[in-house]
Amino acid sequence: MAGTINTGSSSIDTWLATVWAPAADAYFRSEKKIASYCMDVSSRLTPGAVAVSFPQVANTAATSKTAGTAFTNYTNADEVACTVTLNQQFGWPFLVEDMAQVSTQEDLISIYSRQAGYALASALETYLAGIVQSATTNDVTLATDNTVLWTDVLIAYRKLKIAGVDIKQCAFGMSPEAFELSVASWGTKYTSAAEMGNQSFVASGAEGVLLGMPIYVSDDWDGDGGTGDETATIWHPNSVAYASHDVRVVGPVPDALNVGYALTPHIIFGATKAIDSGIVNFNNP
Repeated sequence: MAGTINTGSSSIDTWLATVWAPAADAYFRSEKKIASYCMDVSSRLTPGAVAVSFPQVANTAATSKTAGTAFTNYTNADEVACTVTLNQQFGWPFLVEDMAQVSTQEDLISIYSRQAGYALASALETYLAGIVQSATTNDVTLATDNTVLWTDVLIAYRKLKIAGVDIKQCAFGMSPEAFELSVASWGTKYTSAAEMGNQSFVASGAEGVLLGMPIYVSDDWDGDGGTGDETATIWHPNSVAYASHDVRVVGPVPDALNVGYALTPHIIFGATKAIDSGIVNFNNP
């Protein structure tokens, strides 16, 4: 009798919303990788809001003062409003023919919730990668497709330092193809434990760290060798801002034709590029 099982004083239709949504949301948050190195301004969202704004204060230099004299003027901090608009919505709709059975088995709830959370997190990750790759200020054109040479990394280091960005606080995202070819060109700078200061990539199998930057390998960067494609990116967390609501679940809704119940875990989010100069894209020639 799907839809009529009671759990305490609530029917299954009510109980599902309190079980599936938090489970899917937990998996969604645990799957974040690129998002972990972007600025999350979700806490600034007010109930029902579709956008959130926050100031971006430009870097300014301090002025000196001598005893008995006043500062000549106040610091002119040119604040620019950065707005994140929640204009992306993704869902993972699915239908089961025996909702009562699925809803009362913890292992099945875990399986479906994990899949939903992973799918929604992947949608956010792909969108954020696109925002990161839209920067153009510090582009580095590679000599060979999908191969970020050590000299290219040093060029990125220089560009970020000039922009006042500490590369140790950045993240390094790259396509699987770029990871394969670039690591081969870096040699012991990446694979040697002595160079890295910890267990080597060869020994651990971890994607690892370079110049203090965690490396994320993802198909969200292009590896097909297309001219001008961004195959890798270094970016500072403050360069991209995003906001999202918690994962929500619509349903279960009876489906008479399929004799089952439909549910749709979904999420609404948005992102924007906040500081273009805090990003270096490595582009194929």
